[in-house]
Amino acid sequence: MQALLLPLQPRRHPTPESVAMVRQRALTMLAQQVVRNLSPRNSNGNISDKKENCPVVPPFDMLDLPTGMKAMGFTKAAYCANRWFRGQSHVIKDGSADIEPLQFLDTDTFKLEWILSFGQVRSKFDALKDADINAPENIYNNKSRDALKKVLKRFVDKHNNSCPSPLDTLSYSEQGVQNLHRDFQFQRIRVTMVDVLGGILEISKAKIKNSQIMNDLAASLANFYFYAAVAHATVHTRRYMRYGNEGQMKCTQTTVNVSHIYVYAKDFYSFNNETQTSQYLGHWNRYGVIISAESYAASLLEKETGNHAEIYLPPVPKNLDRPLDTGSSLLAKQVYYPVRNRDFETWRHLKNRGGDFTIFSDMRKIKLVKPITIDLDEICEITSANSKSLICVGYTKY
Repeated sequence: MQALLLPLQPRRHPTPESVAMVRQRALTMLAQQVVRNLSPRNSNGNISDKKENCPVVPPFDMLDLPTGMKAMGFTKAAYCANRWFRGQSHVIKDGSADIEPLQFLDTDTFKLEWILSFGQVRSKFDALKDADINAPENIYNNKSRDALKKVLKRFVDKHNNSCPSPLDTLSYSEQGVQNLHRDFQFQRIRVTMVDVLGGILEISKAKIKNSQIMNDLAASLANFYFYAAVAHATVHTRRYMRYGNEGQMKCTQTTVNVSHIYVYAKDFYSFNNETQTSQYLGHWNRYGVIISAESYAASLLEKETGNHAEIYLPPVPKNLDRPLDTGSSLLAKQVYYPVRNRDFETWRHLKNRGGDFTIFSDMRKIKLVKPITIDLDEICEITSANSKSLICVGYTKY
């Protein structure tokens, strides 16, 4: 039998493209095998079609804050937050003395009697006005009298020593609380969040019992001031002539007797972030708020030292900038998100909304048990033909 000879085929060398294709196919098969090995299986050992239920962290939006406040029963805090979010973009700097437009002024929401019902707030109110309390912020001490003298001198000078008497400051200010505050306020006392929450002992008790610490006043105003301003006064100006070596002098000397004052609360609902550590405002969700131990310690430190706690704390405590899960299942009610002043500033920048506004409580007129009498400096003007200079001889009687 004759052999059948076949022609030899030339050997083909693999191209780079074919090598890459084979390698990709091999990697795909390997990945599929890994997935099959890791896939959940039923009791028969077969791959289960049921998908694994992975927990999902509940979302949070800044606009959830008013909802969380309402859930806690903090109606005034929710009102303030909603007003801020809905307002046009407006920034009020800390300590601003500007007269704000009416759209950025609130004089109706916070009543003084309601404010005084929280914690140790009333004790601060009394420390400001009572004659028998020796406090640095009391209206009867020398520092306060000096401030009152400056206020009254500015008023008398404005009227060229011809002042209305008796003086009703609210009528003079045309019923404008901002004008009255600017022109006649002379003393103030700070109320801290620790005071609002009832003091160190009460806060400690609440923490031990794991009960709610926050309240509506703390969530809305937190730290604020009580102010004292002149309400009613009598103004008496004496005019007389003096004769001496300098020549003939025409003199005036004014005495002001303050019989009534206004006391009121004032605060800015604003979110400035001018310090190294942005103020911590709590961990929030749609259902409420929790407060970290570090924030509590910072408030205590500020109360004890009189200084802002930011200078003692790390720039940003890491755990204060992370969500907290009070349970273990990432449930919406158990996950709380940190909120700081800077979060409101960021929201305002992104949305071009967020209006800071000034808050005044109603004003309480108080008749002083001990009226305050201030003798302003004597002012004498040389009227002789040889000289037209002004000579001021000052003295003050208390």
